Amino acid sequence: MGSDVHIHEIQYVTAAPTVDERLQMVLRMGGARAGKMLGERLIEAGVKGDEAINRVIDLMNYCKVGKTTLGETIKIKENCERFRMKIAQPSCYFTTGFLNGLFSAVKNQRVREIRCIAAGDPYCEWEII
Repeated sequence: MGSDVHIHEIQYVTAAPTVDERLQMVLRMGGARAGKMLGERLIEAGVKGDEAINRVIDLMNYCKVGKTTLGETIKIKENCERFRMKIAQPSCYFTTGFLNGLFSAVKNQRVREIRCIAAGDPYCEWEII
């Protein structure tokens, strides 16, 4: 899908960040299901833990989701889910759900978005909890 697909464009048109919390939840749940399924498939293939996470980060970069790095946190510069939006709170609903699904399946951990380009930050960032 890469940089030609902008989830925030859909959110902008539907006013998801300001009007419909149900749509926000749908995006989070869809992301969580996709992340969990991918994590489970990697485990079935014998790819576990940090190796599985690193492979998914590489896949995200290959697919041009953004410039994704993994350290103590996950950072995405030029995140495809951030275009046009300017709101007060982090709003990467699908990506947050996806990362939560992946991390819960592979490492029994969760993530929480702490920075977002749409909220005026220079990049999107998730802490691993």
